[in-house]
Amino acid sequence: MTILRSIGIAALFTVLGIGAFGQTQVIGTLPALKDITVAADIESTAPETVSVNAFMPYTIAPDAVIAAATGATGIFNASGFKWTVPGATFFKADGTSALDLSPVGAAGYFKQNTVYVKMPSSATALTLSVAERSNPKFDALAGCEDVTPEVLSINVVALPIMPTVTSDIGGCSASVNYTLGYDFSGASNFPLYIKYSVASYDASGAATTGTPQTYYYRIADASGKMIIPASQLIASLPAGATLVADGKYTVTLSSIWDQASVKALNRTSNIAGVTTEVTGSVASNIVKLPTPVTTPIQHIKNLE
Repeated sequence: MTILRSIGIAALFTVLGIGAFGQTQVIGTLPALKDITVAADIESTAPETVSVNAFMPYTIAPDAVIAAATGATGIFNASGFKWTVPGATFFKADGTSALDLSPVGAAGYFKQNTVYVKMPSSATALTLSVAERSNPKFDALAGCEDVTPEVLSINVVALPIMPTVTSDIGGCSASVNYTLGYDFSGASNFPLYIKYSVASYDASGAATTGTPQTYYYRIADASGKMIIPASQLIASLPAGATLVADGKYTVTLSSIWDQASVKALNRTSNIAGVTTEVTGSVASNIVKLPTPVTTPIQHIKNLE
């Protein structure tokens, strides 16, 4: 019997650092959970690292011999499972209620072999354990319990923080790409995933934004930089406009996740009253300066 990390009971949360997701790059949206997981549950032998407030699923497979004997003619009812996780809280998948007690006849045993854990709000170390107890159909028999529970160590780490802005950028000529002045070196749990928007203003400061544009960016490591393509600036302008328009483009970071918080079930919505999405507003400007056109030299006429 092994504790597995699961989505439902189908896939293990473990962020991959390969393929398209191994790059520092613009991405269309947060990677789908299926794209940061392997295809099936595997044994969780290494310590699990999750963020504070994360809503995480764990499962075990019931003992195969006992499960095979729980049919109409078998000698067992469904087993009970003694889940413990001091310092955190168990919930059902909907995040609204505690687990169902199992009829095995002892406190602390639950019907569910899959549990959802709401992590605490402060960084800490937890121990998740589970032991299966059989539930015979015979009243005089109490059933048997595995005396060596499965144990999983969980490191609960702090949520990421918004980056700082070192400088605005821009100049007198347009570019293909713009490297923004965000500093991500204060983070410790890469990769980071950034949600941001682009707005535009003319040289007088009047807003010229057309359809609001929202994007996501993946920062692979502490040296990573956000490099915004000119196409995103153009997309922020009214239809038909081009990047030659002088003015200011403001890139605003509104949400951030890291490797630990992005794999939580509540990464974009509240479950059990919490989310792992860190929100804020950190702006960096890309300025397209107008190039002056020097007028002809004129002779100043006499004042008389």
